[in-house]
Amino acid sequence: MRLPRPPAIPLIRIACIGLTTTLFVIVALIAWALFAGSSVRGPRHPPIAFDSAIWKAWDDTHQDDRRWLRQQMLDDLLRNDRLVGMSEPNVRDLLGEGQRLDWESTNTWTWTYFLGSDMMPDGYYLVFLEVEFDAQNVVRSTRVFRD
Repeated sequence: MRLPRPPAIPLIRIACIGLTTTLFVIVALIAWALFAGSSVRGPRHPPIAFDSAIWKAWDDTHQDDRRWLRQQMLDDLLRNDRLVGMSEPNVRDLLGEGQRLDWESTNTWTWTYFLGSDMMPDGYYLVFLEVEFDAQNVVRSTRVFRD
């Protein structure tokens, strides 16, 4: 006895689902590469060498490419934990004075520097550099965070 041949329509639907899934995966990978895969400074703004005068003169009200300057200098500034171990006066000379927060429970304090904004797939964030000092006024750690 011969089995009946399955109709062609389900095969076409399976082929369409495969094509749709493939296109979705390609679009998702492109979106990830553009947004989530980019660094803090964004895909259009390549890193530049750190310049203390530009860092200190930076103004977050710029509406052109100058608004990215601090984010572009960040990689060079943080390379090899350059700030860790620096004294507070040296950091002030290099970066200017940041927004100070004291942490009495750990006997440490931080300076926070605004780096600009960042657009991510899940929203719009403000980006900051935090420099943590120990009780002897020496940099203990640095971190970049989005809020």
